[in-house]
Amino acid sequence: MSANLQRRYRFETAGQWTAGLGARVDGQAMNTTGAVAPFAPYGEVPVLFASRGAFAPASTRYGRVLWRAADCKLLRLDPGDDGVHMLSAPSAPDAVRRMAATHDNLWVAGGTPPQLRCHDSEDLARRFVTDLAGMNLIDFASDGCDGVWALALSASGDGPPCCIHIDCAGYEAGRFAIADAPAPTQLAWLARAERLFVLAAGGKRLTAYAPGLSEPLFAIDIDRVRPCFTVTCVGSDIRSRLVLAGLEHSAWGGGATALTLDADGQALHTLPLPAPATGLHAAADALLVTTMDGLLRYPLDANNGGASESRCDFITPVLQSPVNENPRRWLRVEALAKLPPGSSMEISYAATSDPQVQEQAVRIAADRSLTAGQRLARLREYLPAWHAPIVFQGTDADTDGPLAVPLFDVHEPWLWVGVTLVAAPASALPRLTRLDVLYPGLTLMEYLPQVYQRAEAESGNFLRALVGVLETGTQEQDQRIAAMGSMIAPDTAPAEWLDYVARWLDLPWDDALEIDQKRCLLASADSLAGGRGTRAGLEALLAALLPGTPSPYSVVDRSAQYGFMALGGATLPALLAGLPASAMALNRKAILGRGRLTCPDAPPDDTAWLAGQVKIAVTATAAQRAAWEPWLAALVGAMLPATVRLVLEWRSAAARWLDDRLVGGYVLNEAPAPHLGTDAVTGLARLGGTGGPELR
Repeated sequence: MSANLQRRYRFETAGQWTAGLGARVDGQAMNTTGAVAPFAPYGEVPVLFASRGAFAPASTRYGRVLWRAADCKLLRLDPGDDGVHMLSAPSAPDAVRRMAATHDNLWVAGGTPPQLRCHDSEDLARRFVTDLAGMNLIDFASDGCDGVWALALSASGDGPPCCIHIDCAGYEAGRFAIADAPAPTQLAWLARAERLFVLAAGGKRLTAYAPGLSEPLFAIDIDRVRPCFTVTCVGSDIRSRLVLAGLEHSAWGGGATALTLDADGQALHTLPLPAPATGLHAAADALLVTTMDGLLRYPLDANNGGASESRCDFITPVLQSPVNENPRRWLRVEALAKLPPGSSMEISYAATSDPQVQEQAVRIAADRSLTAGQRLARLREYLPAWHAPIVFQGTDADTDGPLAVPLFDVHEPWLWVGVTLVAAPASALPRLTRLDVLYPGLTLMEYLPQVYQRAEAESGNFLRALVGVLETGTQEQDQRIAAMGSMIAPDTAPAEWLDYVARWLDLPWDDALEIDQKRCLLASADSLAGGRGTRAGLEALLAALLPGTPSPYSVVDRSAQYGFMALGGATLPALLAGLPASAMALNRKAILGRGRLTCPDAPPDDTAWLAGQVKIAVTATAAQRAAWEPWLAALVGAMLPATVRLVLEWRSAAARWLDDRLVGGYVLNEAPAPHLGTDAVTGLARLGGTGGPELR
């Protein structure tokens, strides 16, 4: 293959995926993981929390579940606790019909006539009652923040119903009348799609509205979703999943069922219920359904253990390969996907060279009067000659595997790629992590003789197919080679590579260093190599090992930083020169064991004991010293010349403060007031007596 970078369209982040069209795609999972995946169904085996009747389920952001019993008592279920507790509500309505828990508020609707009240979510103390300005409350739903959307009808009964947005303080933030919703009964809100859903027409019609628009975005005939089914309860997870609970027609057994739909109204899963639902709410990790027997909790089932399959569809926006003298247009599709056993992925594509077809397809994809699912279906119908899908079946592999579909037979400039993920019942959900469409083809065909390259233009050519298999296999090797630079770069190298790279560069090193210290050392490799044996190199090493502002270390080279002076005057800072105890001459002042004889022609150097000594003071806690002390002296010693002696001093933060008083020069101050206390520092204050000015 070529060392040049391969040109490609890439879909890998939530923003890139949303540039295309998706149907039944779990938007919450996409925002969290950046992958396309179908919605996880709810498990069919619930946990029952028995009570004397149950109504109006709700959950707080901390996982606490609330509902009302038939005797108007409020019940509570705490996370990790299977016990049901009764709450005393100081001023809650006697008959709560609906509850919604927001960040700080618990909104309730009930009483006769119905009122919308706000309570504290912890102690249930009533905060206020919302005035709907002459409107009668029908239902309400949380807006995903601390406010709610209310569905109301004028007290006189004339005029269309209204949707009213109420903020966290109970004030009206806006309202709009809604059309085409006869006899509305319930309301639900999906924040990610910014849509309100109103149940009307006796539970047979579900209408979607955008905030502020009276005309509906679309309407769902319940009989078309599930024949002979009447909806009695509507709820949502407030993000992207709608839940309907109702009853089958008596001719079909009259059983209770729950349906889940996406924001476009497309059916996702069916869940049988043991009894008719009196209320429902989708929490972050479970579906809460109340019946006359109590609260049922259906957890999300990532293994798709239900009786129906899970699927989602995605189509890229129109992709264009540049038109030039190169006859090659497209190379292949590469998909990075996790396909568990029982799941599959289908990849198909369509292409055109007709500008009018391309423009009409773009208009269909941008038609906001249709849902994303409807636009996707129309694109599949309109675009000519979709290639037969290539199906990849799930395996037991634990990692996302690269899968490829050849495109070298496609010579049109405009291309669409469609992907369908399917999970059979009782199989884990698949996910599409990345989708690449490669163009116009850095290909091995370029290195074959011209006679073979001419055969490339023939559709279905065996040689081109064979080369396509080879280059698909070598593409991964090319990517590894192209990524080798990241294996030695300090910021991107894996942790296990840092030790190898440091030894290749012969850096001062110890395997016990922290990861951040290792990366800083590698980033400073140039300064360390060029400054070995110098003060600049030593300070570069310490800055990499002990970063911070101010620096937690200081370097003192006495022979270089300070001059020598004799009594009688000199410029500070300076050192008083004199013979050390080890330089005693043999006379009556000599002390046994402390002096030695010197050669007559080499008298002792008065300053030899000061030369070649570097003192490094390090400010550290006890834990830091225990972690750094085993390797710090060795690493610093590797940067010092052989003739230099290292003095390593550890100090606390209080000692650092004392030393910092000398920074910026010496100042003669009056003696501090003598005192005893925890702030008295030895050498800076003393008791009694008088003294001259003190140097500090």
